[in-house]
Amino acid sequence: MGGNRDLLDFLRQNNESWITAKTLAMKLAISERTVKNRIAQLRQNNIEIESGPKGYKFKGSNEIQIKNSNLPMTVNQRSSWLIRKLIMAEEPINIYDLSGQLYINDVELRKEIKNLSNEFSNFDLKLVRSGDFYHVEGKEENKRKILSSIIYHELNGTLLNEKAIKEYFPDVKVHTISKVLSQSITETKTKLDSFNFSNFLLHLVIMIDRSDKTIEKPDVNRIDNVLVHRLVEEINNKTNYCLSEDDVKQLVNMSELLIGNHKIEVPEKSQINKLFKRIVLFVRKTYDLDLDEELFKKRFLPHLLRLIDRFKNNNIIHNPLAKNIKNSSPTIYECATLIAYEINNVLGISVSEEEIAFIALHVGNIVTEQIRNENKVIGQLFMPEYHGNAKDTVDIIDQKFNNDMALLNTITDESDILDETQLVIVADSKQIIKNHNFVQISSFLLPNDINKIQKAIKQIKDANLSQGLKRGLAKFTSKNNFVRESGSRSASEIIHYISRQFIKEKIVGQDFEKKILEREKLSSTAFGSVAIPHPIDYDAEKSQWFIYINPKGIKWGNQLVYLIITLASSKKDEKRFRKVFDELSEVIINDNKVSKLTASKTYDEFVNEIVKVE
Repeated sequence: MGGNRDLLDFLRQNNESWITAKTLAMKLAISERTVKNRIAQLRQNNIEIESGPKGYKFKGSNEIQIKNSNLPMTVNQRSSWLIRKLIMAEEPINIYDLSGQLYINDVELRKEIKNLSNEFSNFDLKLVRSGDFYHVEGKEENKRKILSSIIYHELNGTLLNEKAIKEYFPDVKVHTISKVLSQSITETKTKLDSFNFSNFLLHLVIMIDRSDKTIEKPDVNRIDNVLVHRLVEEINNKTNYCLSEDDVKQLVNMSELLIGNHKIEVPEKSQINKLFKRIVLFVRKTYDLDLDEELFKKRFLPHLLRLIDRFKNNNIIHNPLAKNIKNSSPTIYECATLIAYEINNVLGISVSEEEIAFIALHVGNIVTEQIRNENKVIGQLFMPEYHGNAKDTVDIIDQKFNNDMALLNTITDESDILDETQLVIVADSKQIIKNHNFVQISSFLLPNDINKIQKAIKQIKDANLSQGLKRGLAKFTSKNNFVRESGSRSASEIIHYISRQFIKEKIVGQDFEKKILEREKLSSTAFGSVAIPHPIDYDAEKSQWFIYINPKGIKWGNQLVYLIITLASSKKDEKRFRKVFDELSEVIINDNKVSKLTASKTYDEFVNEIVKVE
């Protein structure tokens, strides 16, 4: 049933569009026959899934649950369940009681519990067996750490929020605690983003759930941290919960770790400031991204300092959104990876994928804004001269479409249309615009008018993407560097094979394979079902892509990929590289598109499919 749940979750998350059996098989690493069997099983559980020529679509309520969905069905699910059960238990647990709860024989269950010993030892905890009974020994602080780790693991990319925390701790008044925390943050004028708020809330709820109800309430006058002082005061006054002195110390540490409210002053000649300047120059040179240095410094420097502190103190940070950030924003994640690379070079700090995803969150808005501005559709408003409400119409259009379109001006004559204009919005007129894309709307901008403009902008952007990919394919690809096979090569074997091909064609130097593997060590270049391996630097003799398709899938890090596009770039094309990466990113985040690309039998089929506007 666990596999059925994965399939159902994917359909529910994408319930606005049809999903083919091939796409589902690819995403879940199963066969199309298995997909069809699982769909049938879900329907037997009265779950509404519509089918048609375009695939499958979830039609039921988002509140629907699979029978017995609260019970773990796979070994991995049982591992998480058992760890939580053993940690939460106040007395040793009998193996036969667990066996009855899980509907699994005690012999198999004993083996699974024994395998958890390493997991517990990673948190300095000890799993103890006494006959038919099991319990966990160790510091309370470490028990809390493993609990939060398991919860983040089980979320598997799902957003951590109040609702999710409630499901794990039904006996705690999570909503009340959330309100107290929110009020304390507001009253102390503390800056805490939504992600770190949920992180703080989770740890606070774990403390409360595991607290000793008989201990005395801490003396708030001895708490120097402003936020924690107010928070503990509110918990004492408004709830029946009680925190220990150790709890307070942990809250203070967490507050300083997540928030870092202290004023940051970094000397101009310090190693940190030099590193920061190197990061800005490195990203600018390598990825052609002109980061606003002051804005970037304001947003990123506090995080950089906290990252260094975490490394020094061996603190592990969890980011349940890491996988989502990486797969949904490859361009931003790649930029964050370059920053991690420079941090490693200067400070010798190995930055994890979860930390890289945090860096992506901090630089994302700056990078996205620059990319968005570059890709905006250039528009003009065509409106009869006698209309006096042109400004109101322009204001509404700007408000609705500012992220996607740059509206230059309002014109009353077709001769005033500029050559660079990509879309003419014709208001209250039947005027036909020759030689330009146009859309006719009412100046009242009714919902249908908004939809017309949205559709026109999307069509233009899709056409621009298609043209960009055509130019890239024409310049950087060839039939000789296209391979489709269904063998069982490993990721390292494919990298070696492609590197040899590039060396044979005198495209790259002998160290190309080594540089690809160095980049992979930073963070896997697998984004969803596609891998885009490439070196950090641009030292190829000429720029070239190698396209490799394997319909059975290749294990690439922790993901299964079906399409591999290896990029070799020369210095003369370094400005084009980021554009190419952006264009590929738009393609690879579309699962249905990737599914069609992996079905391509020849180079020509692949080219025709990747540039096709849908």
